[in-house]
Amino acid sequence: MNSPTDQLREEHERILSVLDDLDALSLQLGRDPAGLAPRAAKLARFILEYVDEFHHEKEEQLLFPAMKAAGMPYEGGPLPVMLQEHELGRGFVRTLVETSAAGLPNVEAFQAAAAGFSDLMRNHIRKENNALFMMADRVLPPNVKRELVELFQARGTGPTLEA
Repeated sequence: MNSPTDQLREEHERILSVLDDLDALSLQLGRDPAGLAPRAAKLARFILEYVDEFHHEKEEQLLFPAMKAAGMPYEGGPLPVMLQEHELGRGFVRTLVETSAAGLPNVEAFQAAAAGFSDLMRNHIRKENNALFMMADRVLPPNVKRELVELFQARGTGPTLEA
């Protein structure tokens, strides 16, 4: 059985790959923003759908409440920090989606949001993989881990990024 944290770590690998794509695209935008606008819009939409609506939703609605119920301290603990970082990320993603959907009239705004989101998520993923998920593995009882795996699997593998 994969653990719920193993599944989330696998999703983190996919997110890191998408962040690499976002970083590369952001660097190329100065040369051809109009030509790259459709690619930027597709990537921004995927980030919204996969990172926020698929991945973060599993953490916020399933993993974090299970950790809290298992005795993980909430006040002063890592869970509010992770939630705050998710909210900060949503602001960056809104800018990515809005500016790219409009055809990149403000390339600098897209690039700033891309850099902010990439930096935030890389650090966030490091904290989750190397600290939070280890805590989850310790505090969650086996039956809760099994239930989370089933709930995660029921949600599928998430949206895909078409070429």
